[in-house]
Amino acid sequence: MNHYIHDLLDTAVSRYPDKVAVVTESSSWSYTDLQQRSSQLYKWLKTQNVQAGERILCAMPNSSFVLAALFAASRLGAIFVPIHEELKSKNLSYIVSDCEPKIIFAAPSIAGLIDSGYSTVVVLDTDDEASLWDLFRLENEQSEFATADQGVFPERETEVTSEQPVLFIYTSGSTGNPKAVISTHKQVLFAAGSIQQCLQVRHDDIVGNFLPLSFDYGLYQMFLVCYEGATLALGHKKDIGPMWLKKLYAWGVTGLPLMPAMADGLLKLSQRPRSQLPALRFVTNTGAAFPSSYVDTLSNLYPECSIFLMYGLTECKRVAILPAEEARVKVGSVGKPIPGTTCKVINKDGNEAAPFEIGELVVSGPHVMSGYWKLPELTAKRFDTSNDTGERQLYTGDFFYADEEGYLYYQGRSDDVFKQQGYRVSAIEIEETALSHPGIRLAVLLKPDEQHECVLAVTGEVDERELLLFMAEQLEYYKLPERIVVLDAFPTTLNGKIDKQALRLSMEPYHDQVT
Repeated sequence: MNHYIHDLLDTAVSRYPDKVAVVTESSSWSYTDLQQRSSQLYKWLKTQNVQAGERILCAMPNSSFVLAALFAASRLGAIFVPIHEELKSKNLSYIVSDCEPKIIFAAPSIAGLIDSGYSTVVVLDTDDEASLWDLFRLENEQSEFATADQGVFPERETEVTSEQPVLFIYTSGSTGNPKAVISTHKQVLFAAGSIQQCLQVRHDDIVGNFLPLSFDYGLYQMFLVCYEGATLALGHKKDIGPMWLKKLYAWGVTGLPLMPAMADGLLKLSQRPRSQLPALRFVTNTGAAFPSSYVDTLSNLYPECSIFLMYGLTECKRVAILPAEEARVKVGSVGKPIPGTTCKVINKDGNEAAPFEIGELVVSGPHVMSGYWKLPELTAKRFDTSNDTGERQLYTGDFFYADEEGYLYYQGRSDDVFKQQGYRVSAIEIEETALSHPGIRLAVLLKPDEQHECVLAVTGEVDERELLLFMAEQLEYYKLPERIVVLDAFPTTLNGKIDKQALRLSMEPYHDQVT
């Protein structure tokens, strides 16, 4: 039974020692290789006197090293803190001062921005992997692992339990300073195991991950492949371009975690003449709504591919997954709660909502994380104990309704509702109406404020006036955006989500396109 994150790796080694665990542009590691590299880092960290509970911050691009460092930190009882290597100086400085890491592994591009204080900063270039590992080779070093078939591993750190933290995942900080969500071994393993029950990643799968490992959606792909000894093909955001499809084909990718902007690129590339399509067996989506037109197009292009639409947030990892066979039936739904968890929709009176009544989603279960690092008041506001289940529960701040069968439908956040011409208007409703036009690929509503009007930005093949008339047939006049702008693509954040702040700035050249 797995009690710690590193147990996932050790179990995989005992079952599939020679199976390729991770492949990158420059390397291919078996599960045994990954374990041995992790062991090497574990021993080096012990020489640096890293203690259980201390933080190890990793500000590096996707690489096998990041994964080895994660498992090493777990084995040591330390807390692994992955952050994006392209963070701006303000957020980087805040995170370093907030989590006070004992060790910082940093890419050369970001190392100069770090005010290390009492931290040891190790600058690493993952493009030169051979030299990189020389830094951690100890004198007269021998692997402390016996061969995998003997099943002998180092003793666990006795003072560490599965209830202790192993990960800090920092949120984007779009509405203030970044905040770290505290995740224990037990919470992470439950969430990963429950997701695996739904997705059923197989031994022969190759999961292509082009999401940053600092993003929990990307990081958990490593946990998922461990269950059945699958392979993680580890790429980068920069790979998502004209040659992306060729890379997926060359790597033999069968599973692909997506976000809508990524899916838009995949569909465009897949519809080009003479494209060699990868043998996709499944894709997943989270982070934003997946247009129903994408489901249809993807199903036509990849008829053997299962499409799993999901909803989650860092504070509990994953909330709901829609079974693939329901993707074209329960249109707009993100599914039911993952196994072993419960959800309820609470209306404005504080009672459980009736079917189709909109309210705040409250989630309870072993996957609900411990709270926010150094933020007790916010933790108390968002987390408590369920009177129904006795388990930890999370107030998501997201609005949903559930149908009579318990399928959940996302309706936005409280700040997605705004007033226009004296009426309350839902940004989600406007976006969904635009997406129902066959020529629209993506749609984002930028809400009005004191300096900006209400703007609907879309990508696709449609004329602004045509789209306005289409929407006017379905929406009341006061819900129509003041301006519609058609773009070739949307800017995205470091995690691949649509960047609304950058999108707002890009609106200025289109100021004349007023409806």
